[in-house]
Amino acid sequence: MIVFISSVRRGLESERDYLPSLLQASGYEARRFEDFSARPGPSRDACLAGVEAADVYLLLLGEHFGEPLPDTGKAPTEEEFTVAKRRGIPILVFRKMGIDPDERQRDFIARVGDYQQGRFWKEFGDNGQLAVVVLQALREVAAEAAPLRWEPVDAEPAVRWRADRSTLKDRSEAYIPVLEVHLAAIAAQPVLPVSALQPLASSLGRAGRDAGLFSQAASVGLGSDSSTAWASSPGDQLRGSWNQVSLDGPSGVAIDRNGGVLVFKPLARDMLGTLVNEASLTRELEPLLRLGREVLPAGMVEFAPAAGLAPIDSVMEGDPSEVGHRSRAVGCA
Repeated sequence: MIVFISSVRRGLESERDYLPSLLQASGYEARRFEDFSARPGPSRDACLAGVEAADVYLLLLGEHFGEPLPDTGKAPTEEEFTVAKRRGIPILVFRKMGIDPDERQRDFIARVGDYQQGRFWKEFGDNGQLAVVVLQALREVAAEAAPLRWEPVDAEPAVRWRADRSTLKDRSEAYIPVLEVHLAAIAAQPVLPVSALQPLASSLGRAGRDAGLFSQAASVGLGSDSSTAWASSPGDQLRGSWNQVSLDGPSGVAIDRNGGVLVFKPLARDMLGTLVNEASLTRELEPLLRLGREVLPAGMVEFAPAAGLAPIDSVMEGDPSEVGHRSRAVGCA
């Protein structure tokens, strides 16, 4: 099992030097920034590739946030954390006790804590305590690696499709194919108070950006009413030439009071529509399901997955790589 160790070095030098030997002696393969710094090419790219190849992401939180990168405003540690969230791999978080975090680090710790919802969040004082909590957490990861359990339900769960939600509809639904994924609640009773919905919207926007659902430059609208919180972006919906490939369109993520989650995004298209096949739909569905699982309210252990694609008359079966390269018959008078 490959474990990527992520943190700034300043203030955590002892822990970063200690953990690789501990993990190696326990049968794990440890990787750190230090392991990539002597390689050709940007160390930033190498570290993010290290997270991409890891089985588990281990985050150490100390006093310092690190130097924000000019293009994202995130420190390297937060960029690595974002990649781990997008991949959906287990994230283990360990915070050093007795520290006074700087302002940016306090904000980052709050965001990590909001994501973690208390799961795999442990504190440590010295290397001996760190060894105990790290090895315990890794054992818990191994124990929780069992696949999802599928069970029949007494009644079909109600799914509120995007077309049925006035707050998420727009005129583009007539011509931009949008894929939507639902983690529908099995039970009908609310699991979230109305007061939780408005602050929840901002965390949905942040989760959407981190997962790549919204680009860093996209305009994202946040909103809530008495039943739902949402973050959505209309995207650029301008029509181009008939063979121009467009990836823009409406995208968003929403949570209902009953705990159900909706995530949606546009599919690549030209003026002839969209091409999909089984392999392409699998690739498109995977990150949406990961994001839906990430924002699923705590305690929602039972849900029914559902997916839809509309408008269906703009969708044909075929190789998506042919979008933008298809010939078009042109009639002559």
